[in-house]
Amino acid sequence: MVALLGDGASVKSGRVPSSTTLPAFLDGSLLKISGRGELAGAIRYGRSRWTALTRYLDDGRLEISNNAAERAIRPNHQACWSG
Repeated sequence: MVALLGDGASVKSGRVPSSTTLPAFLDGSLLKISGRGELAGAIRYGRSRWTALTRYLDDGRLEISNNAAERAIRPNHQACWSG
């Protein structure tokens, strides 16, 4: 990861890219790494969901997981198993 950050100054100083500069950083990183690797896949996955991520960052009321909503709308299958 240090190679992607140049001399590693960002890591050493504790600075991380903000949500406004991170997309450009990730897009630039894709040009420097193998497109077939897991890191490239993870970057593409994150970039494809960027709108949802920034919505979560901008609105503190949103949950990071939608498991509660999915449980609420899932039919109760346990009733079928009760003899």
